Amino acid sequence: MTRRIVSLTMGVLLVCAVGGFALQSGVSPLSNFQLRNDYKKYEEIRKEADVQKQAELLLAFLKERPINRLLTDADYKDYVFGGYQGAIQAHWQTKDWDKAVALAESLLAALPTDDAIDNDNDIPPDLPAEDPASAPFYKKGLAELRQKVNSLVFTTYYTAENWPKATEVAEKLYAAAPSAPVLNALADLYLKVGDVEKYLDADKKIRAENAGTPVGVLALQTMNAYVQKQDLPAAVGLYAKVVDKLDKDTQETKVFQATAVSLFTPTVTASEGTPAGVDEAQWKHVRALSYELTAQGAYAQKDYPNALAAFDKVVALDPSNGDAWYYIGFCKWQMKDPDGAIEPFAKSTVLGKATAERAKGYLEQIYKTRHNDTLDGLDEVLAKAKADLGL
Repeated sequence: MTRRIVSLTMGVLLVCAVGGFALQSGVSPLSNFQLRNDYKKYEEIRKEADVQKQAELLLAFLKERPINRLLTDADYKDYVFGGYQGAIQAHWQTKDWDKAVALAESLLAALPTDDAIDNDNDIPPDLPAEDPASAPFYKKGLAELRQKVNSLVFTTYYTAENWPKATEVAEKLYAAAPSAPVLNALADLYLKVGDVEKYLDADKKIRAENAGTPVGVLALQTMNAYVQKQDLPAAVGLYAKVVDKLDKDTQETKVFQATAVSLFTPTVTASEGTPAGVDEAQWKHVRALSYELTAQGAYAQKDYPNALAAFDKVVALDPSNGDAWYYIGFCKWQMKDPDGAIEPFAKSTVLGKATAERAKGYLEQIYKTRHNDTLDGLDEVLAKAKADLGL
């Protein structure tokens, strides 16, 4: 009899030792009954004052009992997740980014998969989807939890200025639950990692959600920051990359270019040379556009002498600018120099840009007044214009 009692006692002790987190057979891991039992265990874990050890104990519990409602139930999830979050944030304080990420990823790895939940025979399949004890409700809660944990991982990488990793996590966050804040963060990160094509795609989505927003606002802000830090090579390099990917000759591209180049105008005005570290071809383009903006401003005020002087600088840097040649011709004509207007109008005509047809009309009008109302010999003028331009 004594031996039997000892045997039974040892059996009970063994069950308690190996099954501290074990479920009662036939009880759903998502039931209210099991939730109360799980919370009792969590109350024991909470008694640990050290946040790191508390996180380790919670993780051990989750590995034993991956399907439980502690991290998804409205009454408990903030307390449980908050404790784990505190352990991660403690690593932020010491700038131990690797440990912070490892802790967050350990929690993600401990969460059950949808397949594991679907294959748990103790979870009743016929509960309403809005029931907290149902599989659909639980899976939705886990998806929200994964977003919260991934947000911690993102914040860790971003604070550590690990831009490639932060971008990777942000893309995961946006794919799971698209939102304006994450999209804006992605746009910023794409600029940081130099992926201009993805930046412009994100910028397009941002503008679609915010009518009237100009193209490339964040890129312009980034360029301005570079200029303020006197990092002109980075500012000009970013400008060139963005312009290269934008649709040419659209109004929004022109607005972007004008705004961007205005950031560089003080440097263009101060020196004729290329600033140290700046790509020469890119700076040449910037200078030409800067002079063009100055010229257009003077032209709009009918200040033809100053407009002409600025347009002359444009074509000196960019002879293929057909519009600039057109305005040079028009300025000369307005300044009572019709003969001087013939060559620039001819060059604008052969370049075939937006103002080519207007240039051709003025060219023929001037040419006729000087050649007995005929166009005889105009072909030679146009041929010379082509040759001068290397066309």
